[in-house]
Amino acid sequence: MVNKKNFLKNFSYTFSSNIITFLLNAIILLLLPKILNTSDFGYFQYYMVVVGFTIYMHFGWIDGIYLRYSGNSYEEIDKSIFSGQFKALMVFGVIQFIILLSILLLLPIEVNKKYAIFIAIIAIMFMIPKIFTYVLMQVTSRFKEYSIILIIEKLVFSLLLVAFILAGVRSYSVFILADLIGRATSAAYGIYVCRDLLKTKAASLKENFNEFYKNFKSGIFIMIANISSILVVSVVQFIIEHNWSIETFGKVSLALNISKAVLIVISAIGIIVFPMLKKVAAEYQPSIFKNVRTVLLPILFIMMLGYFPATILVNYWLPNYKSSIAFLMILFPFFVFESKTALLLNTYFKLLRYEKKLALINTISVVLSLMLSVMTAYVFNSLYGTVMVILLAVGLRSLMLELFIIKKLKVKKNYTIFLEILLVVLFIIVNMFLSFSISFIIYSISLSLYVYVFKNNIYQALKHVR
Repeated sequence: MVNKKNFLKNFSYTFSSNIITFLLNAIILLLLPKILNTSDFGYFQYYMVVVGFTIYMHFGWIDGIYLRYSGNSYEEIDKSIFSGQFKALMVFGVIQFIILLSILLLLPIEVNKKYAIFIAIIAIMFMIPKIFTYVLMQVTSRFKEYSIILIIEKLVFSLLLVAFILAGVRSYSVFILADLIGRATSAAYGIYVCRDLLKTKAASLKENFNEFYKNFKSGIFIMIANISSILVVSVVQFIIEHNWSIETFGKVSLALNISKAVLIVISAIGIIVFPMLKKVAAEYQPSIFKNVRTVLLPILFIMMLGYFPATILVNYWLPNYKSSIAFLMILFPFFVFESKTALLLNTYFKLLRYEKKLALINTISVVLSLMLSVMTAYVFNSLYGTVMVILLAVGLRSLMLELFIIKKLKVKKNYTIFLEILLVVLFIIVNMFLSFSISFIIYSISLSLYVYVFKNNIYQALKHVR
């Protein structure tokens, strides 16, 4: 079974780093929309969406390393093989940079968007070594180093952001450069941590290519799943920007980022679960799934109460973004489905090696998201309907993934899934049609009833999780 001492040690590192990252993100979310006009904030958010894709510009290569080597110690891995893979990935990054920059220069794109995309292309050169090193730290359970790599990026960006603001800078283009510097610093630290490995003579060209082939073959479907997972949301964001304005794009993105901020805290557990579950006997996996799910969902629904103080904060701190509150009531439940997917469902798909099925379900979700957002935006011209597509798409994806895992693990089916969906629907309806205080009371009572009905299940699951 799982070594509880190691789990708690690793969890303390990742949870602490994620709490710090959450706080740094909160500073960024509070400061940027306050000091930038709505148009410039929209362009900054446009950059953040585009640069989000650079995490996957290794095209599954590093995902294969994650799948194949999770559970190994740092001392066990063949350093010559990993040295060769790192150097090959860096060459791959340079090739991508040249190709993408050449394409960008030829495209007739509005200058502000072109600048955002240009900086995102530069970021590829830093994101590949960063992703390689922090994934290596994950798979070998060096979570202290992993945590520092994670923190540095946001810490440097936050410090530069505050320094620029105090110096009177109010340019989104400068803040984008600050974000790039944060990513570069994080990559530099990752390379420093792995310096002994990277100084090792690389394996032969033949060995290196064979390793690449195995990693790419293992990771390609995870890459497809990951990129399609981002597209489920970003395709709707781009349609909103195209059909309405960059200002509207920024306001929707602010609401989405407030919801996503909660994911940073939750993901602390998911980061360490996969390497540890690989060491757990197969007969224990269904019960672990059931118990973690039983404990996780009430926590997520309690965290949804955060919508109410978040609404007050946006209303008073960001008066130019009051319209974001309407988007927030739709998008805040987003993190419930995304947290369950990231922490539990994706982990089990990787554990059971159903990467192809994961990629297929995510791709179906992207197609659904595209079709519905095109219809709501261009046919009905409904902004709120288009925003609702985000929640609908991620909710349906979560449902499809969960039903598949339940079937494969042969976990006894129950109706809690649909009760949880009902609780999310109730949350949206009461906040949409009733006053702030009445909505808070109704949701709080409904949540209390949910916890009361399942209190025995939650108690038993907690006993097993401990």
